[in-house]
Amino acid sequence: MRARRPPHRSWDPRRTPDPALLAKAVQAHNSGDAETAAACYVELEEKYPPHWHARMMGALLHYQRTSDPTAVLDILPDVILHKPLWPDPRYNLGVVLEGLGRFEEAATRFQQTVNMEPAHSQAWTNLGNCRLALGDVEGALAAFDTALTLNPADPTGQYNLSHVYGLLGRWEETWRLYEYRWLMPGHLRDHGLPKLVPAWDGTPVDHLIVTGEQGAGDMIQYARFLARMQSLSQRVTLIVRHEALAPLLQHSFPGVTVRFIDAAIPLSEQADLLPDADAHVPIMSTVDRLGLSARQVLYSPYLYAPRARRITDTRALGLCWAGSPTHKRDGTRSVPFEALAPLLALPDVTWSNLTFNERGLVSDPRLTEIRDRCPDYLASASCYQALDGVITVDSSPLHLAGALGIPTLGLLAASPDFRWGLHIETTPWYGGLRLVRQTRGGDWSGVVADVAARIQAGWPHQEGAS
Repeated sequence: MRARRPPHRSWDPRRTPDPALLAKAVQAHNSGDAETAAACYVELEEKYPPHWHARMMGALLHYQRTSDPTAVLDILPDVILHKPLWPDPRYNLGVVLEGLGRFEEAATRFQQTVNMEPAHSQAWTNLGNCRLALGDVEGALAAFDTALTLNPADPTGQYNLSHVYGLLGRWEETWRLYEYRWLMPGHLRDHGLPKLVPAWDGTPVDHLIVTGEQGAGDMIQYARFLARMQSLSQRVTLIVRHEALAPLLQHSFPGVTVRFIDAAIPLSEQADLLPDADAHVPIMSTVDRLGLSARQVLYSPYLYAPRARRITDTRALGLCWAGSPTHKRDGTRSVPFEALAPLLALPDVTWSNLTFNERGLVSDPRLTEIRDRCPDYLASASCYQALDGVITVDSSPLHLAGALGIPTLGLLAASPDFRWGLHIETTPWYGGLRLVRQTRGGDWSGVVADVAARIQAGWPHQEGAS
């Protein structure tokens, strides 16, 4: 959710040596000409040491080019010390700290920035992001409201508010404002067809194209609405951007035509691969277009797969502790493997490893490896069907197990994705899912202890144990 515009780069020419050369450097920096910008920053430092603005911008440029924050974390506090009335280094240091998941420190820097420059709308937005990451929903709402007051036309502000409203259970406002994601430059890949096919308004049509967007888990979660769209269309074509999903979705929705199109190429450049249609809808816009309430999304299972052979006579549980390492929330949603030791030590449980990415490559005799049997999601779904239950972080295994109707314990960070709300254990999305939440950000010990106690009490077999 972090706003992704370039860092704030203003300066006062009256107090900055060689403003023309600095302007050239910043222009090159903003246009992506890193080589010219770096050369200008070096020249300014050599001519006018210490040139605090060039020093700050050079450190930020190095971070953007290498993802190594060391220079920023070393240099910007020094700039702040020598330029205490200048808000820019505080803001830029906050941006880097936020990117590193150091939300408390970042919030402090953004708060300092808005104290010095109350009209800095981007700092208010980033402050809201940090407050939300820290679980301060009301603080986030206040910061986002201030940012929108300062910059009412900013779609990022509306999009951010959708996340806050989702956590607060304000369903209708959530999905209305979530549509602002399409107005945020560079936020999402071209998963819609705005220039090729008219947008669907939720009314009956002859042929509807539904396009996948974001992650595989999101596609699974919203696939439930395909049946509704079939009832409003003579034909439905589903475009998936994750090839491994296609067999499962085709098996579960035989009346839908499922087609895979490479996600690396914008759909607008692949018009010749798309059939003629009357309308299109991105799949995560279906709640808004169909006008659904929270009570109208709970119908599962809605995905189906043949049941694989059971591998044990004891209780069989699947375990996923880490999602994609490139996910923007990975630092808060994934669990260190060593934190799961109390679960793996439980007797009379056979564990299947459902962490299919590189972090699942652990050598532990208590884990049964099944990834070789799961080349796609249909095969994975078959393996899941042979399990008694699934324990997983907020990643695609949670959605797959939930959509199959398998009893599931979802391990959630203190500040979860907006779709899971706050303080609740059940969710309208999946009837068999129970949410086990952190009480303190970064601390998974209580979550693991809670899950272990449920298993010892008989979950998922014992009635009431979940």
